Amino acid sequence: MQRIILLALFQFLLLTESAYCQSISIDYLRKSRWKLVSPDFSYYKEVSVEFTDVSILWSSYFIKQDKKITWKYMYYVSNEVPKTFCKDKIERNKEGKYIVFSHGTDKSMVWYRIDNVKDSAFSVTTHLGDRFVFRRIDKELHR
Repeated sequence: MQRIILLALFQFLLLTESAYCQSISIDYLRKSRWKLVSPDFSYYKEVSVEFTDVSILWSSYFIKQDKKITWKYMYYVSNEVPKTFCKDKIERNKEGKYIVFSHGTDKSMVWYRIDNVKDSAFSVTTHLGDRFVFRRIDKELHR
């Protein structure tokens, strides 16, 4: 009986979590730049994220080292929590409830659940449960 109750509770929690997800389109992300506004990390002066057609450029300015470092990740959007990083989905999926990114291996895969999307901001919950809020810096980047 306890197993049935636990299973029902687990299913309810899964349904509740997906109800709080919002979809995001690849066009919303593509060619845009965002600043991390929450949480505030004491060891970073600024954190920004830029989306190209196929990659995320994550830049962090480290206060102690007085140095900016940029990491490049492949990404796609997905409607499901991914188990592995699927390169075939890059540029193919047009909309999803999760942003999935990786250096190219499953070990480096990270996903963010989309919680809220507005014209000038969006918020996510990371695969580890941390909540990030991004504000748009530059609507269109021309390359």
